[in-house]
Amino acid sequence: MSFPMANLSALLYYYRFDCGNLSIERVLQEWAEFDPEWIRLAIVEAIYRGRYKASSVTDILKFWQRRGEPYYRFGREFERSICSNVLLSPPGKQTLRYQSLSLPVFNWHYINPTPFELRLRALASAAHYCAAKP
Repeated sequence: MSFPMANLSALLYYYRFDCGNLSIERVLQEWAEFDPEWIRLAIVEAIYRGRYKASSVTDILKFWQRRGEPYYRFGREFERSICSNVLLSPPGKQTLRYQSLSLPVFNWHYINPTPFELRLRALASAAHYCAAKP
């Protein structure tokens, strides 16, 4: 199964990954050598490890490349919960432009926050996250 690059961009944006001085589009271009499914799994693995940095995803991808296969520690339920928070773009609209992405509005009032969700909230409100660059 091929995972659209726009969905990967949405995951990085939604979870506010720190991309250093690079835009999300540039980070994804640097990961172009990897299978999009591996990139998605590496993003979820980085979230599972609490590492919200593009460099952490790069390290995971390079480790998996040396192994010849992905090796992740999270379960399918965790993966489902992470990926379901992001509204994925329709198959015909695979673009990396932020203006065309539909990102979800998550209503925190309907859940009892877990420590993981509290950590996500803290990261989402931090100033160090990927932002659209002109």
